[in-house]
Amino acid sequence: MRRRCTYHLLLLWLFVATAPGCGKLKARIDPEKWRITLKQDDKKPYGAYLGYESLKRYFPGATTTILPPQYRFTSIDEKMRRGKQPNVLVLAGLRFYISEEELSALEAFVRDGNEVVIFSNRLDGNLESRLGIEKLGGMEEAYITDSAKLTVNARLLRLAGNDSLYGYRGRALNGFFRPLESEEEGQSVDSTTDLNANDTSITPEVENTIDTLIDSLQQAYADDNIIWRIDTLGYADSEANFLRIGIGEGHITLHAAPLVVSNYFLLQQDNINYLNAVWASLPSRPGQIYWASYYKRRGESAKVWVLWRHRATKWGLSLAIFVLSVYILFQAKRRQRVIPVLPPLRNDSVSFVETVGRLYYNKGNHANLAHKMVQQFLEWVRVTYYLNTNIINEDFIMQLMQKTGQPEEKARSLVLMIHEIKADSATPDDPYLYRLHHAIEDFYSNK
Repeated sequence: MRRRCTYHLLLLWLFVATAPGCGKLKARIDPEKWRITLKQDDKKPYGAYLGYESLKRYFPGATTTILPPQYRFTSIDEKMRRGKQPNVLVLAGLRFYISEEELSALEAFVRDGNEVVIFSNRLDGNLESRLGIEKLGGMEEAYITDSAKLTVNARLLRLAGNDSLYGYRGRALNGFFRPLESEEEGQSVDSTTDLNANDTSITPEVENTIDTLIDSLQQAYADDNIIWRIDTLGYADSEANFLRIGIGEGHITLHAAPLVVSNYFLLQQDNINYLNAVWASLPSRPGQIYWASYYKRRGESAKVWVLWRHRATKWGLSLAIFVLSVYILFQAKRRQRVIPVLPPLRNDSVSFVETVGRLYYNKGNHANLAHKMVQQFLEWVRVTYYLNTNIINEDFIMQLMQKTGQPEEKARSLVLMIHEIKADSATPDDPYLYRLHHAIEDFYSNK
């Protein structure tokens, strides 16, 4: 009975789990799926695959090149700067930071007649100071926990000279630009504008803001002696969010809503027409298009030499390198105790023989001493010249002469004394021991 109830409960659970609409009750947004990347090959909602493809389709005759995220604008060469047709550099991401050296290289690229288009929700202070504007608003990175958070009301986008409104229910598009000098403390940005709002008129206050923006740009470039101009190409509600600034023969185009190149924005309503209008606003048809999806770009590269630009880190690294060099210099020497000078080893065997010889000599046992001297000599001959000393005959004499180089007379005299001592036929007194000793020493010294 219990087993049957268990089966029934299991079947009921499977039915409920697979019933239509049941999955919706547990549906949750995958943060990784909805993460902003704006990569040109990313087909997730906030990738920029459609934005990149729209650029290629709108300019079919242009060649497209993808730059790596870590690309530095100081690497812009003559080929990029001076082509048969103006080149376009499109930068799509969230936080755009740039060093002073890169900013100078980017301006040189623009002055040669090329175009730079930057989609960003936060601009580097160097760029803002140079252009005399500031970027405000932008809630693109708000954390999404469930589907309800996807319906955040974004500001409506409008292009200059066009009454069409563009928007979507997704992450905010509320970024805009204002003159750098006009910032007010405590200013907040409304990110809850209704998508169905129709109030897109440009009020006198907005016109005054745009005029102030142009004045700030005039002041920023007053000392450059270059041709410059500014156009407001689009608005987020009634705030300028799409600007084009002329520098030399080219332009820098700034867009405060980077998500307009995302897949999620372009797939809703007629938003693709908005991005096409952005490409259509470019002053000329490009010959080469460079695309860089930087996401959150750093102003400095990750190379070690960047640390030398700052005085504090430069001195710190210099001191560390100096201390390390001194340590290595002194520790590289091999450390060991002083090796004492030892006296050469004495030949104790010779000393022993001399001592024993003196003992026998002092006791008057000359015969025994003579036997010891002969045994020592024959042992020396065997070890040194490899001669057989068991039989001491004429052959032994000839071999001893050849090995030692001694004359025959000395060899025969010594061999005769050896026979006498072995046969005990000699009287080994002091003179006899003296002659035996000197006869043997002649052979020893010759070696």
